[in-house]
Order: sequence, then structure tokens, then C-alpha cells
Amino acid sequence: MPWVLAGDDKPKKKAAATKKKKTTTARPKKPAYPKFNPNSSRWFDHTLTPINQAAKAFTRKYLLNDEGLFCFSKLIPVPEIIKHVSVAPEIVTKEELQQLQSEHPELVSTFVDEGLLYSDEMDPDKIDNQLSYCTQECLQNLQKTYGAASWYDFLMTHWGAPTEADEAYNDGEMRFFNTPVAWPKAFILEMAKRCPEGHWNWYYDDTRSVGEHIFDIKGGRIVPFTGWDSGDYDEMDEPYDKDKDPYLKEEAGNTADADATAEATAEATAEEPKAAAKKAPAKKATAKKTAAAKDSEATAEAPKAAAKKAPAKKTAAKKTSAAKATTKKATTTTKAKKSE
Repeated sequence: MPWVLAGDDKPKKKAAATKKKKTTTARPKKPAYPKFNPNSSRWFDHTLTPINQAAKAFTRKYLLNDEGLFCFSKLIPVPEIIKHVSVAPEIVTKEELQQLQSEHPELVSTFVDEGLLYSDEMDPDKIDNQLSYCTQECLQNLQKTYGAASWYDFLMTHWGAPTEADEAYNDGEMRFFNTPVAWPKAFILEMAKRCPEGHWNWYYDDTRSVGEHIFDIKGGRIVPFTGWDSGDYDEMDEPYDKDKDPYLKEEAGNTADADATAEATAEATAEEPKAAAKKAPAKKATAKKTAAAKDSEATAEAPKAAAKKAPAKKTAAKKTSAAKATTKKATTTTKAKKSE
């Protein structure tokens, strides 16, 4: 069966060059993906088979959900704010957004600072069953940051499919699921880029086309399928080997580092009382030495202070004696005058 890669248009013949250039009004570019119709009859059934150990390890680490089934959102998660921006949000000003917030408390204001209000109530007239209000600045920031300004734009841009993998199940290492509208080419390219050493085989069947679509993901890109007997798939039958899983080794190393850090912290905490107990006698001895030194200094300074005070005391005593003598003399003179 020849290799067919869906979605690739046949090369178109170049139009003949014209002498005069026609001036035409620029039209907005149409998205490179189809619009989502929930009632679409076009579905794609996929089978993903990891061939080598690198692909098997990467699949388990990044391509399976908690139930062990294939999913898109683990490798490429949808930003929380993008989940609540509808395909055609109501564009409002900042003032109108504030007014909506005050008049409609039922609107969720988690991202009001970013310029978004949304309602979780079901709206049958909306494709995504959600109504949201955005400022133009908010949409521009989303486009700049995430390359998309609504949940649908994000999924089609980064996954290439408008929904999470549906009806997923496993058969050994083979992962089965389906998607509506389109095959997830954008996701496949990102997967190949993230794990260039991995080798997968991808098969899908389009309900609207005839024939099989099968290719390999190898060397960081999509390559033609060479046939099961080509020798490129000898590793496919080898069971998954934990010892060759680099992600398990990385996790084990991180766990060991965390355990070593926790153990070192616990030991340091346990040693603190011992260290404090060892330091206590030294502190007491130091305090005693300091007190003794102060007492010794005080004792040594006492004679000096006394010596400094002695002359002052003598001078005061002389002044007192002189004063007493003067007083006595004056008293004697007064008595002599009275007797005369």
C-alpha cells in the first residue's frame, strides 16, 4: 500500500504572469483548519505504535493520562484562561467589562484583570456552549502569548484536532483513539520534535476517504512507512524495559536528591540541641571570666580613685578649718567690743 499523507494538497500550477498587476482589496486570512461541527460525520481512527525503547518511554511519560490512555493534553496542556474564551467572544471595552461584572455577578471573574469574563452556564446557541466577554487587548495578548485567542484556535493550532482523544483504549503497547474533523498533524510534529530519538508508527483511517494513511515518526520528523519487513521495526516486539527508561532514571535521581536533602536537614535539626548543649558550658565559662575580669578591674581602679579623691578631701578639710578659725576670731572680736 503506498504511503499517503493526508492534508497535503497537490501542487498547483503557477498562474501565467500578467503584464499588469491587478489591485485587489486585502482579505483576512482564513484559518488553516476546518470549522468544528459537533455533528460532523468525518472521524479519524488512529493507531499509534511505539517502535523503540525511547518511543515507549516517551509515550508512557508524556502521551498517556492517569488512566494509561492516549491523550493530547499531557504533552501540550491547554492554558486555563484559553479554556474559557469562546470561539466568538463578545468584544467589550474595559468600562463595559466592569459594568458587566457589577450587573451580572453570575459571570466568573477569575481572569477579569486580564480582560475576560465568562459564564459556565450552557448556551445551546454557542458551538462551545459557553459565553465569554473579552477586551480587544485581552485577545491580542492571548494571541501573542499562546498563538491563539480561543479554545478552538488553540486546539487546532497546537493539537490539530478540536477535541481530546476520544474512545481511547490499549492493546499492549499499541494506543487506539479517534478524533473528529481532522488528524492531529500539529501534535505529531511537536511530539517528533520533543523526542527526536523516538521511533513510532502512526496509522489512521479517514471515514471520508479511501485507503490507508500510514507513516513513521523518526528522527524528529514524519517519514514514509518503509514496510513491516524492511527491518526498521525489529525493536517493536521488544517489551518495554524500565532499565532503559531515561525518565524513570531522572525521577529516581530527583527523588534521591530530595531524600538526601531531607535527611541532611533532619540530621542538622537533630544536631542543633547537641551543639547548643556543647556551647552552653563555654558560654557560662566566658561569662564568669568576663565578670571576674570586671571585678578585678574594679578592684585595681579603687586605689587610683581613692588617690584621686584624697587631695580634694585635704583641700576641703583645710577650707573648713580656715572657715572655722575665721568664725572663731570674729566671735572673739565681737565679745571684746561688748566688754569695753
